[in-house]
Amino acid sequence: MASDPWDWEEKLRELEVRLRDELRAETAKVLSQCVAKVERLESELRVSNETRLQISEPASWSPDSANGELEDAPEQKALTVQPQAPKPQTLQESNPKGEMKGTEPGPTDEAQEPIPFTDSTWNLLLVLGFTKAGWIDIVIGCGVFVGSLLLQGGLCYVLLTGDFLGKPLTNEIDIARTWRAGTAHDFKHLDIAETSLVSRVCNGDGSLIMSTQQAAFISQLNTYLGMQADELAPEGICPGSVLCVLCISWWCLYLGREYRQIFSSLEGLWNVPRGPSTILEIGNIRTVSFPRFFLFCAARISKAVISSLLLAAGIQWLVNTIAIRSIVLRAVALKSLFELDGVFYAAFMPKQLQVCMKKLKPMQFRNSSCRSQIESLLLLLFFVVVICGSWYQLVDSIGGTMEHIKTEYCGGNQNFVVAVNDDHGLAVGRSSMPYDPARAEDAISSAVHNYAFKSNESTLILFHTSPRSFEKTRVETMATATTSTLECANFDRWFLRGEDQPIPDTYGPYFWSAALSVGMPPNSTCEDMIHHCADVDAQLLRMVCGETCGCVEAQANPLYKVRAQGCLKKCESPR
Repeated sequence: MASDPWDWEEKLRELEVRLRDELRAETAKVLSQCVAKVERLESELRVSNETRLQISEPASWSPDSANGELEDAPEQKALTVQPQAPKPQTLQESNPKGEMKGTEPGPTDEAQEPIPFTDSTWNLLLVLGFTKAGWIDIVIGCGVFVGSLLLQGGLCYVLLTGDFLGKPLTNEIDIARTWRAGTAHDFKHLDIAETSLVSRVCNGDGSLIMSTQQAAFISQLNTYLGMQADELAPEGICPGSVLCVLCISWWCLYLGREYRQIFSSLEGLWNVPRGPSTILEIGNIRTVSFPRFFLFCAARISKAVISSLLLAAGIQWLVNTIAIRSIVLRAVALKSLFELDGVFYAAFMPKQLQVCMKKLKPMQFRNSSCRSQIESLLLLLFFVVVICGSWYQLVDSIGGTMEHIKTEYCGGNQNFVVAVNDDHGLAVGRSSMPYDPARAEDAISSAVHNYAFKSNESTLILFHTSPRSFEKTRVETMATATTSTLECANFDRWFLRGEDQPIPDTYGPYFWSAALSVGMPPNSTCEDMIHHCADVDAQLLRMVCGETCGCVEAQANPLYKVRAQGCLKKCESPR
């Protein structure tokens, strides 16, 4: 795994500072020794010259001056001897005051910190005109600089448009309300287990062939909010909200690094003297012209603005993400946008210009204790403001909106269906069965599966050879089904015991389904099911067990002794 270029720059900067301090200390030590030797030699030379002067020019003697000579002799002797024994000088006395201070780094030098130049297209503004590169490289380099700026600006524009960010999540509330009032409770969408569409969607039925978009949306809401399918509100903190804030924090770290690089480079260039022209000597920027200075500052500030816009657009983009798996993917995508300038530099910047930019020596800026604390405080304040503002203004409110949407989709009573009479427009409704995966695997579903995979015969399914007969049986009423010429008898005698008169095989599914309709095993006899004969929905049972259910008895309930309630036509007339 490759090291981060920023880590290498930090290590090089530390090495440079350490070498500079060692060189300064060693140089000061050597210079102090040399100065001491020079001072000692100058002192010895001065003493030698004064002694030679006393010997070569003696005073003339006269009687008048004899007494004065004798009186002045001790003093003259002292003057003669004094230069011969000069006071020894210490190292501190032999060194100048200014050079003694140079042996240790002063507070100003100690606070200077280098600002390394990163691999960025923006540094082209500092070396342009000093590269000795061909005109093709210069044109391409300028194109890379302008192209990088335009590309990042264009991406900001696209990311901030409504088409990219998507519609507000609050629009889903009206969509959920419309779906719930219409398709969700339509009787046409009942399944074999008599379960409504809304109940199947809200409970995550994977066998849906319609409203799959709503089912996927509700599943994403449950995952984001950390809820079960039957819950309408989360019990604790939403996993999606936590992940969203963590990704925003990740982006803030990248943006904080970007801000520090930008404003440190601006501060370093601010300390470079301004002049009528730019002077670049062996990688050191001695002076910078005003046009180049203002152009570099404008470019770096524009980079800061672009990075801020990317963060703002990314936060809105991330907050509107419902699928929790897509949050990380979008976070990685936006993270790569922050590194777009470095990728542009490495991919298209001519090598000659890259070499010139790499030769730039770090600029210096004064990093005092007060400045360092202010910088740290501002970065911390920026981080806290962005995180807290994103949570309270966006993330938390989006969580509440998701709960509202889940309530609109799955709240209230799910177990009923509604239909509208085509003739007079009356809306009619009835209850449906609650969603139960175990009940969904009923006898009819099992019969369908067995017929599809195990055999081509079924006792519960009445198959037809023509579409017309299929449709006729599908819409057949009980009154029509009981008009057949069958004798009024119990079908179990033939289908279970093979006794009595034969009954056509087409009525086999009627008999086997009768037991299932009242919740009895398929091999139940009419005597076993006699206590269900008076049920309101036992029409099929009264059809196949006419004798047991009293279709031929005079004292039986007359409401059930009609064809519409299951009694065969021949049961109405005495046999």
